[in-house]
Amino acid sequence: MPFRSKAQRRKFYALKNAGKMDQKTIDEWEEDTPDKIPERLKKEGTMTKMAFRKGFEKKAGLFGYKDKKKAKRLYGKAKKAHGKGDIKRMARHLYDRERS
Repeated sequence: MPFRSKAQRRKFYALKNAGKMDQKTIDEWEEDTPDKIPERLKKEGTMTKMAFRKGFEKKAGLFGYKDKKKAKRLYGKAKKAHGKGDIKRMARHLYDRERS
């Protein structure tokens, strides 16, 4: 099994120094590891706040909000109302609230 990042490699050596892992296991991982590995792995499936906001603006535009400033303001309201969740659901919620 290869190391996937330099941080994982450091963790294994720290466990070895603490006596929780043996050198044989680390040697097995080292021989399968390529020369170049990243410092850290990126979390899969996560969005940055900016990407989330851009996606929300796009969805809000689909539901009738042409003004980006208004969409940004509604983003804040939707986030308070729903927390982290589906952008489409939040935009739909706001659109329905504004229409009624």
